[in-house]
Formats: sequence, structure tokens, C-alpha cells
Amino acid sequence: MVQRARSIVLLSAVAFAAAAAQRTPMSTCGATLETINWAREKLARPDVTDAALRPVLSYLELSTQSCSTNGDLWYYRYIVERRLGAPAAKLQYSKKKAEDWHSEALARNIDPFAPAPAPPPPSAAVARKWALVVGIGDFTDAAVVPLSYTAKDARDLQSALVDRRVAGFAPDRVRLLLDKDATLVRIREGIGWLRTNAGPDDLVLVYFASHGSPRHFDPNGVSYIIVHDTRTENAETLYATGLQMIDLAEDLSRDLRATRVVLILDTCFSGDAARMRLDGGLTTFAPALEGLSRAPGRLIMAAANGDQPSWESAERRNGYFTFFLVDALRKGPAQPLQQLFGEVQKNVSAAVQRELHKTQTPLMTGSAAIQMLSLSAAESGPPGM
Repeated sequence: MVQRARSIVLLSAVAFAAAAAQRTPMSTCGATLETINWAREKLARPDVTDAALRPVLSYLELSTQSCSTNGDLWYYRYIVERRLGAPAAKLQYSKKKAEDWHSEALARNIDPFAPAPAPPPPSAAVARKWALVVGIGDFTDAAVVPLSYTAKDARDLQSALVDRRVAGFAPDRVRLLLDKDATLVRIREGIGWLRTNAGPDDLVLVYFASHGSPRHFDPNGVSYIIVHDTRTENAETLYATGLQMIDLAEDLSRDLRATRVVLILDTCFSGDAARMRLDGGLTTFAPALEGLSRAPGRLIMAAANGDQPSWESAERRNGYFTFFLVDALRKGPAQPLQQLFGEVQKNVSAAVQRELHKTQTPLMTGSAAIQMLSLSAAESGPPGM
């Protein structure tokens, strides 16, 4: 029996290391991506204080002095200056620089300090349910090993969601993206579709099955989901064409009006989205999605710990995690997510240990209120879009 793990190929890690080694001497903008992502992860913390932001601002000021042509550096400098009450002239100067250098973050109106949607009252009914379901096993980059069952995983979950006897999502409110349709642009369009249509009283589910790229594969410590058209030849192309966890976190934590959002990741190292191991074995939430996991009404399910593969089963023709997720959902559709996940975690860990003699430990973190919600909750809103 051939088993395959959903981890990006080792060749990419070697390529990244080689690319990093060739970056000497470093140009004045060589650390720009690292600076931007470090700042974004600091700003993503919902409890960030002014005292914690002052060194961030100092670092951004130094960075814009050495690399004055990056619009996003100027934009995040402007954002922190605004939070700390900088004079209007200073704010205007930084924002103008961001505009002049075509900041993508400014164009997308990213605001890490915008208030997250307030949590729904405990008794509030779910008006409508929405889902974006993505399964990718076919990749344009020949260096990325194809996956056998990710597209089937996504189809199986989509089928359970729209089944009236199971989760009861309206078919026109479940968008399925598979293989060649799951490009970075199409996925961002799917998130935009949720952003446009899902209202405050709605429930949103976002699911990904693909390769995961752990933080230590990238010289700037960024974790990714590998999509159909991701290019992995070096850190720069991965940054430009992979789906960054921090981007996903910002989209789902603040850009969606829905007060109930569930993110499900069936990828290797998906626990990097929920937690990371520090030196000495200490475990903590990874910066990229810590803000999402702590935001009101947000919940993350991850197929595997941050240093574990997410295994596929040839016998079941599914990934272990999604197989047992769909199985538990069909057997007990009224289960709250907390109970549902407990069954999935137990079954995945036992099956992988018994059949592969490997370890795979799914993780869940996030809003306690959402953990008590069932995906089969009846809709109270009008039918249709």
C-alpha cells in the first residue's frame, strides 16, 4: 500500500537554502519581505499594546530609510504611526509614499486594527451558511509532487455540506475549487465572494486540502498553502504565488462580516497555523493565525501538528483527516464541533498509528462559542443568494 503525505517536496527546501546562501552581499531591500511579515504578525495579535508597537515602528522607520521604494513598508509604517497618534503631517507623508510606490496592502485596504466582528449572542440563529471548499492535487510546478486524493476529499466534504440530511448548506452557497481551478487568483476571488455576500448573522466554512509548507522552509519564517499555480523554485516565487497563512488570517479574521467562521486545513504542517514548536519543545500558537484563533467567533481545525505530515490512505481513497471528518459529520450531523472534532482526532490518530506506525494529531483552537455550534444548524434567513 502506497501512502503519501501532504508536504511540499524536499527539493524546494534545498532550493530555498541555496537561494538564501546566494544572497550575499544583501541589497538594501533584501530583508524587505522579512520585515513586512514580521510587522504583520506583530500587528495581527488582538491584544497588541502601544508599548509593543513602538519598537515595531522604529524597525519600520529604519527599513524605509534603507529601502524607500517598497510601498507596503510605508503602508505598515503609516498604520502603526496612526495607531500611536503621530502628527497628521507625518501620517500624510507615509501614506503618500505608500501610494507613490503602489502598496498592495493599501490597495486592499488592509487594516489590522479594525475591530473584529462582535461575537453573536449565544441564542442567535444562523441566518445563512456559506462554504469555500478547495482541493488541490495537481500542480503546474513539476517540482511539487502530485497528491492523489485531495480533490476527492474536497468533493466528499462538499457533498456532505449540501446534503439536507447532513449539514444542509444551500448548493449555491458552496463554492468548490479543484486542481486547475484552484489558482491563487481564483481562491482570492472565492474569499472575495464570501466577503461580499456573507452577512453578520451567517456561518462561513473555509476548507483547504493541499500541500502545506512549514515556516522553516522559508527564510523569512512564512507558512503557506501550496495552490495549483504556486512556483516553488525559490523563496521569492513562493512568496508571490503561494497562499500565505498571514494573508488568510487577515482575510478571515477582519474582512468577513460573518460572526461565525470555521477554517479547516487538511495539509501537512497545518498545525503551524494553530501552533508552533519553539526551542526546547515549548508549544505556542503560531503568529500567522494566532489573531484568527483568538478573534471572536473564529475556529481553526488542523489535520496535523506543526511538525507532522497529513497522511493519505489508498484504501480509503481519502486523506485520513477528511475521511474521518466526513464520516463523523454523516454519522452525527447534529454534533457540536467540539464533539465532532474529538471523534475525528481520536479516529485519525488511532488509524495512522495502527496502519502506518506514524503519528498524526489533529488540532483545534478558537472560540468556545463556535465549538458548541453544529454545522447542521438550521438557517433562519431567506432561501437563495
